[in-house]
Amino acid sequence: MPEDMSIISYDGHDFGVTIGLSTVAQPVRFLGQLAASQVMTLIDKPNNALSNMVVPTELVMRQSVLKIN
Repeated sequence: MPEDMSIISYDGHDFGVTIGLSTVAQPVRFLGQLAASQVMTLIDKPNNALSNMVVPTELVMRQSVLKIN
């Protein structure tokens, strides 16, 4: 790897740094807070519709992907 295939993980696990695994990092703590907020809103106002939200992520390139020039 990465000559034969590229591998990208999701969630940005700390072990990825150790083994050079590329990852899509997302703000896990923020996602938990956002989910809790949505649940509390639904409890307070059960007839409210949930809204779609865009949460930023980051592609962290390491040694598990082939660099194409």
